[in-house]
Formats: sequence, structure tokens, C-alpha cells
Amino acid sequence: MIGGSAVSYAASPAIVLFLPAVPPKPAGTGPRWVALRDRPYLALTLLDGVLAIQYRVLTAAVPLWLVARTTAPNWTISGVMVVNTVIVVFFQVRASRRIDTTRAGAVAFRRAGFAFLAACVAIAARAGAPTWLALVFLLSFALAPPHAVGQYQGLFGMGLGLGVTLGPAVLIALCITWGTPGWFVIGGILAATGLAVPAVVRWAERDRSRQAAVEPQVA
Repeated sequence: MIGGSAVSYAASPAIVLFLPAVPPKPAGTGPRWVALRDRPYLALTLLDGVLAIQYRVLTAAVPLWLVARTTAPNWTISGVMVVNTVIVVFFQVRASRRIDTTRAGAVAFRRAGFAFLAACVAIAARAGAPTWLALVFLLSFALAPPHAVGQYQGLFGMGLGLGVTLGPAVLIALCITWGTPGWFVIGGILAATGLAVPAVVRWAERDRSRQAAVEPQVA
């Protein structure tokens, strides 16, 4: 598996050679670091960072919860990993097939937030293992201006990285140290975050429309 993974990484750059060249977009008017001044996008980055905590639920919280707080045998940790992998492989593309607009992406975030809440409640009740479908990052591209996609992707990645980095500490403190109430808290945080995404996306779209109306006058 390690050798096969190494080969796939080595072959990935070769695939890029077959992609068509994309001409650079001219820089727009205004400040250079536009991504850092884009308040709707900053808010979306923060919300995505909070939701990114879910990536550590399976690798940090669930194993410790199964070992320390349940009577399940240790081998069930591997079973949960396998089940999650199978679900992602067979259902991830199908679940994200119709997410092709910013509005659809925002609704998917909201739906995922409540799915995370349901999963946390299920874990707290020891009624099963968590399952979720991977989120697509359509919003991170669609809300970025063509001339500053790199800036916006870098900013969006910071939110994801922050959530993944702080996730284990937050999950262990709430779910393992505190126990069952912590699962309800983290589930509520994820649900509330997903619920806020559509409003932030509408804010970003209104801001884009306002900028588009102003730019011709500036030119």
C-alpha cells in the first residue's frame, strides 16, 4: 500500500502535463491582497474551519471513545474505519453530483452540519459509529474573483488547516474528558455552523453583485 501510494503521487505530476494551459487573468483594480479584505469570504473561511473539526472525529475522538467509554472490543475501531471508507468510496460522488452552484453548496453545508449533529448524538448514545459524506469545496472557488483564485484558495486552506490542527484538542477536551455532554456540544456547534453558511453565502453573492455593478463605472 505504501509503495502504491508513492507511485500514485509520482504519477500525479505527469497527469498535469496533459491539462490545457490557462492564461493568467489581469489583476483587478483596488488593493493587492483582496482576499484579506473580503469579509464574507473571511466569514465563510472561519465557518469551514469550524466544520473541519469533523475530520478528526474519526481519527481522534471515536477511537478514544470506543476504548475508554464503551465496552466495545478494540477491533471495532478498525471496523469503523473500514465502514467509513466504504461509504465514502460508494456514495461521496453520488451525494455531491448535484452540487454545482454556490447556493447548492451552501445547502450542502447546512445539511452536513445537522448530519454531524445526528452522528454525535448517535455516538454519545452508543448507538453506532459516525458516517458522513465528504464535503465538496465548490464555494471556495465560485466566490473567488478570477484574478485572485490563488489568494482565496490560500486563505480558505488556512481555515481548513486550523480546524484540522485544533480538532483533536477540542474533541478530546469535550468528548473524551467531559464525556457524553461534550458530544452534544460539538454536534450543536457543527449544526449551528452549517446553518450559518447559507446566510454567509448570500452575503458574499450580494457583495459580488455590488462589486460587479461598480467596476464598469471605475473603468
